[in-house]
Amino acid sequence: MNSRLVYASAAYWFIFAILLAGAIMSGSSSMISESMHQLFDAVSVTFAFVSSVMAVRPAPEQLSYGYHRLENVSVIMNAAALIGGAVFSFYIATARFIAGSPVEPGSGLFTSVIALPVLMLTTLFLDRHTHDIAERSVVIHAIADTATLAVVIVTLTILHFYDIVMIDTISAYLITVVFIVTSIPIMKEGMRILLDIAPENIGEIEDALKAESSGVHHVHIWTMCSHMKIATIHVLESGGKSLSELEVERAALEKVMASYGINHTTIQFESDGKTSANAAK
Repeated sequence: MNSRLVYASAAYWFIFAILLAGAIMSGSSSMISESMHQLFDAVSVTFAFVSSVMAVRPAPEQLSYGYHRLENVSVIMNAAALIGGAVFSFYIATARFIAGSPVEPGSGLFTSVIALPVLMLTTLFLDRHTHDIAERSVVIHAIADTATLAVVIVTLTILHFYDIVMIDTISAYLITVVFIVTSIPIMKEGMRILLDIAPENIGEIEDALKAESSGVHHVHIWTMCSHMKIATIHVLESGGKSLSELEVERAALEKVMASYGINHTTIQFESDGKTSANAAK
């Protein structure tokens, strides 16, 4: 994943730079909105890369699960930055329309045509089927960015032949809407992880566990990041079982959890309300 995010980060900074130059030369509101879009994406992708590197670093003992939470922080920052960019773009587009600012489409069209294939290659290079939430957020925005940049090119092409400044403002508003629409699902997913929300099929998981051991109770499951799901399970035993028997039971319960993608399980065996043995993985 790191190599893909490095490429994506470099590509986004290049795209931002060239679109910003085109926005300054053309005075196009849609190009200004798109360049701001690319700026926030560049910052977000860069932070996603830094987070992915930090997540695998040895963590101090005060951080029980290392830096995995940074992945989710990067997703929230990504979405929040894009919403901030949407508000800024809406303000700029409105102010320029009210002021009747002119648009010189030629230079903007030239830089947009250069940026589009770079963005398309970035979209193709990223893993669209990844389970990693940080990279998945980058993929979603890369696809949306390609679409909005195509809108900018169409807008500037029309302005090149027809002096309809209103269409430039409408395009800027459309890009603003795309900002928000593509940010909300990723932000919701990141917030769900940060709030330790249990999976929707937790009832099904509990039933599968109880099929292995009827004493299962107080099952707690949460997602630390896109590649670490954690669970704690309490198992009430009637007593009389040996440690080797409990070990077999523990392995069976962990196998069930692994089948649901839960890769860090702690199991506590109890007898008469007191802990008789602990098994953790």
